[in-house]
Amino acid sequence: MKKITVLLILVLVPMQVWASISSSYAVLVDDFGSGGGPASSTTYGVFGVISASNLGVQKSTAYTIWGGFIPTSFSPLPVLITSITPNSAYNTGKIKITKIAGTGFMPGADVRLELTGEADIVATDVTLDASYEISCVFDLTGKKEGLWSLRVTNPDGSTNLLPGAFQIKTWSDLKMVLNTPNPFNPPFESTQIMYKLEKDTEVTVVIFSVTAELLWKRNYPAGFEGGKAGDNVITWTGLSDFNEYVSNGVYLVHVIEKSSGKTLARGKIAVIRK
Repeated sequence: MKKITVLLILVLVPMQVWASISSSYAVLVDDFGSGGGPASSTTYGVFGVISASNLGVQKSTAYTIWGGFIPTSFSPLPVLITSITPNSAYNTGKIKITKIAGTGFMPGADVRLELTGEADIVATDVTLDASYEISCVFDLTGKKEGLWSLRVTNPDGSTNLLPGAFQIKTWSDLKMVLNTPNPFNPPFESTQIMYKLEKDTEVTVVIFSVTAELLWKRNYPAGFEGGKAGDNVITWTGLSDFNEYVSNGVYLVHVIEKSSGKTLARGKIAVIRK
């Protein structure tokens, strides 16, 4: 009997590979040695390679991708204001806002105070310290007292309003000394000291530390700036009479009637040197 040898020739047909596409991104699949059928099958995952940083496992409604993922769009955090510091001031001059806290702030943001029936108070010297913090300056001179709302608007038009965030107050207390800016940063800026007098009076203005050390003293004649009836404004550079700039801290200011020695008005000045 003859032996018949049968040679079986196996032809391997390479598996077809698909490029599957979801609604938001493309899946580029390298050759892989397992599975079969459409990559969108609900019974197995696609183990592919996408050239991007590994963000972990990303899921679509049809399959799971192991590897990198590049989103087709980016949505920034929405603009949201949470607080403003300080949150009140008198309508006697400019006020330095040290911190507007929130999220989603962008470079070039517009910052303003709003009150129905009044012109907006637009901030100047707006500085974006981070996407969650803004500093700026408002000029409150002569502005109407009340609770003003704070608005931040990004260059792309996104905006947020914090109602009643800032209180503007009217200065009417004869016994109160105000100053602006407060705090201030000598020697890079001076502060204006403001007080009211019922009549023309010769006065002495003194500034001393919380430990009662006399640091600065000036006399103002009756009828002239510093000693006239009504509003008076004088300037302090932060330089003491010892020819030294004072250090960080709180300082006390008194306006004293020279003839009687009576204190007519008093206040506090904060110094923050940077």
